[in-house]
Amino acid sequence: LTLAVTRNSWTGGPETSPGVALLIDAEDQSGRMQSAINDLKTRWQANGNPMKNESIRGVDFSVLLIEEETLEDLDLLEESEDVPPSERTDSGLDEEEKPTEIFVGQSGSLLLVSNSRLDLEKILSLMNGGPVLSLAESTDFMPDYNRSFRDALIYGWINFEPFVDAIRNSLPPGDPNNPFVPSAERIFRATGIAGMKTLAFSSSLQSDGEHISLHVQVPENERRGLFRMMAFEPKDAAPPSFVSEDTISFARYRINMLNSWRTLEGMVSEISPQMGGMLRMSLEAVGKDKDPTFDFRRNFVENLGDDLIVWRKAPRDNTMEAMSQQPEILLLGSSNSEQ
Repeated sequence: LTLAVTRNSWTGGPETSPGVALLIDAEDQSGRMQSAINDLKTRWQANGNPMKNESIRGVDFSVLLIEEETLEDLDLLEESEDVPPSERTDSGLDEEEKPTEIFVGQSGSLLLVSNSRLDLEKILSLMNGGPVLSLAESTDFMPDYNRSFRDALIYGWINFEPFVDAIRNSLPPGDPNNPFVPSAERIFRATGIAGMKTLAFSSSLQSDGEHISLHVQVPENERRGLFRMMAFEPKDAAPPSFVSEDTISFARYRINMLNSWRTLEGMVSEISPQMGGMLRMSLEAVGKDKDPTFDFRRNFVENLGDDLIVWRKAPRDNTMEAMSQQPEILLLGSSNSEQ
């Protein structure tokens, strides 16, 4: 089974949409797959829904036509009452709305479902050795495939860069008169999302259990905000000798927590200086109700180290209460533990 989302002509606005394609290989059950398609066509027409037939590269497709009213009944195109009439997609003109088209067809044992004729053209061309670049020829995709996907039971991959502009356009603009409603461009830049190239995840079964991996590609010179906060130190992350053998889960992160906190403050201030000021004021107020001379930043934040350890031990007994209150230990490294 393969599910693909393509940029197609999507620019982020409501007048365009990304392409979606679903491919299912029925293998030796292609006859049953064809029967299921025929049954779908019969039921679709019996319910009074419009449909037409098209051929793409010699493959017959049934095109299910979904009227706008049907989508509105499903609340998929419901207009917000807060949107001014001049900005609504229904401009009140007599121009007939085009129905959404869903192509359903079968080539050999492969079921093809898509909302984009162009995507189906490319898929069928590739299946017949046509001159279309495939994902296997992508220099962005293959490193993730070779590293994590070869033995995976399931995997997913997002080429994030082409979608950045479309996502920016789809987000509401910031309000220059309201510092607490920043623009999408400022959020993308400050968080570092604008620098993301690809995201890959996979799940595989190995001799010691299930392995799940997540890989985000961000060039080092573009790692800002969230990605600078999550920068790990190349240091020992093995369990220390004091972690007992009855531990049921263990995690150790070698991350410079002081740098991460400074990056967080800088990121919030870049998104909104006013929000950054509120964060600093809130931090300065911590503990003042108990001791007016206490400085949380100087006594705690400035002493954070680069080691975070969390482990959980087995419950004391098999009762529900004990299982819901498993002993858990959290340790924070400090550059000045005496404070």
